[in-house]
Amino acid sequence: LDLTFNQMTALDATMFTNIPGVTSLYLQYNLIDTIADNTFAPLTNLAYLSLGYNNLASISAAQFAGLKNLVKLDLSGMKCFFTLI
Repeated sequence: LDLTFNQMTALDATMFTNIPGVTSLYLQYNLIDTIADNTFAPLTNLAYLSLGYNNLASISAAQFAGLKNLVKLDLSGMKCFFTLI
């Protein structure tokens, strides 16, 4: 699913509830500065997630909860820090 260049600013926990079959999600080149915890949890088949070139200052493990099949997380071009708690 390609959602690049859509001027999205935030991702909430209900955004991806009806598309569990998605295996790749491209969100780069948006204006995303907020990702709610468990946002990607409904995407049980997600293997590739690209969040590069957004406005995130930090990311946490809780935002990616449930991504058991994730193989690659692309954070290219971002200046953020990662919190494990």
